[in-house]
Amino acid sequence: PGCRRCADVPAVADRRPLQRATGGEEPTALLAGRRILDMDRYVPAYFAIINNRLSRGASRLYLRRFGIGVTEWRLVAMLALEPDIPAARACEYLGMDKALVSRALRRLDGLGHLKAGSNGRRRTWRLSERGEALYDEILDVALQREARLLAGVSPAQKEAFLAVARQMMANLPLVEDGDAAG
Repeated sequence: PGCRRCADVPAVADRRPLQRATGGEEPTALLAGRRILDMDRYVPAYFAIINNRLSRGASRLYLRRFGIGVTEWRLVAMLALEPDIPAARACEYLGMDKALVSRALRRLDGLGHLKAGSNGRRRTWRLSERGEALYDEILDVALQREARLLAGVSPAQKEAFLAVARQMMANLPLVEDGDAAG
């Protein structure tokens, strides 16, 4: 993984004299006798770098073309999938902070992209006609970006990646429980 400006720079492992852990199971290496994290083998690094770059690019593009950022787009996509939900459901599904979701909902509502409702005590949200039109416009752009990201990836590789990603999502409670215990 590396930054866009460093695209031509070899991977970390190619630039430093790392002694890789045997078997390749552990994402650590030795550098001058010290155990270090081998970023070329550490899965969370790839997720973070890919997500950061995709999100940054999407935010710039969506702000310029549609007047909303990637956080608002994720909420619009969520509400297209699951209308009439409370903010807490969006937070849970998207893994976003409540304050971030609240700000994005206020912004989308202020732009006329949402309709508020209620299911008992909780306020719920759905896309307005304007929000549905926005969703339709951005969806094509989002799918084009995904296609470019997956260039050179076979359908079988995509399915294998999705299977692994789904398992990782299922494992998140184990990580969170470990974090809470430690």
